[in-house]
Amino acid sequence: MAVTVPTQQPNGRTRSVPVGNLRDVRGRTVHVDMPDARSRRITEDIPQRGRLGLDPRQVLSDSRRQRSALNAFLNGEMVNPGLGNLIVEPSGTTRTPEPDLDYYHGHLSDDNKETVRKAVSSNELFLIQGPPGTGKTTAIAERVCDNGPNLRTLSWK
Repeated sequence: MAVTVPTQQPNGRTRSVPVGNLRDVRGRTVHVDMPDARSRRITEDIPQRGRLGLDPRQVLSDSRRQRSALNAFLNGEMVNPGLGNLIVEPSGTTRTPEPDLDYYHGHLSDDNKETVRKAVSSNELFLIQGPPGTGKTTAIAERVCDNGPNLRTLSWK
């Protein structure tokens, strides 16, 4: 859920400005994830004590998108109508031979290079998952740089 702080505007009015996403509340301490530089600049204006606001609009918007995607999945109205079968039985995916690639990022680990080769050779679907710091984003960026003809990239936190 988005966390907001009240800020004084030049016209004298107070406006709630989003600063990040609520991560945790422990006692009287609120932990907020602040993903972008704009949010981090605002942290200087956040008082040590006072009021924070919660803005449920993003959560509601995400919930609507997820419901819509689930309904499309259940009703077989997806862009890839075979996606349900691929999720249930991933061994049904098809692949082309793994190509030799020239990598855009020279610092890829051997594991990431293998991941990119497999992603490039996957025709329908390729999932990348793993703990933080293992190079998932770098591998995805490398795959995007490959610029496959029907590339659709989805990232979910």
